[in-house]
Amino acid sequence: MGAVREKMLMITEDLGDCSIFLGKRVDGIPYSVLKKSGFVIAEADGNPEEFLDELMEMIIESKEKEAKRRKAQDTVIEPIALEKQGEYFINLERVQNNNPGISSKKILQPFLKNKPFRELKIVCNHIPKWIENELMTLGMKFEVKKLTEGEFEVKVYNQFNDEKTLVNR
Repeated sequence: MGAVREKMLMITEDLGDCSIFLGKRVDGIPYSVLKKSGFVIAEADGNPEEFLDELMEMIIESKEKEAKRRKAQDTVIEPIALEKQGEYFINLERVQNNNPGISSKKILQPFLKNKPFRELKIVCNHIPKWIENELMTLGMKFEVKKLTEGEFEVKVYNQFNDEKTLVNR
């Protein structure tokens, strides 16, 4: 078995910049070695050369969809609604990493002032200095829980309970 693994490693090195492996059947040690080496593995009956263009189109399409999904995810800079009515979540650290130069205040203040909600869960690497005074001014309560070293969850509770306002927004 060691010889097969070594031969496959030599083949992957010989393939250079190639990252796609198309064959009639790929399993066992060859599959494992190719997968660990970062190859996209595809199987097809018939002459593999006949499927290369189609496979390349599928891979490009898949990468484009993934890029669009990531871009859409990265551009969301406000809390997202959870399943329960009136509950929202935001990972402040992730949003700020994806949108350098945007402060926690610019991200959270419009939401806190304008969006009806019951509970907002904020995951962050530090508690924003401005948030306690802002929440007191808005009549909101909050609690802080340390998740890990350098990671906190801040739960903000809005005191309004008007179901009609929640449903209509």
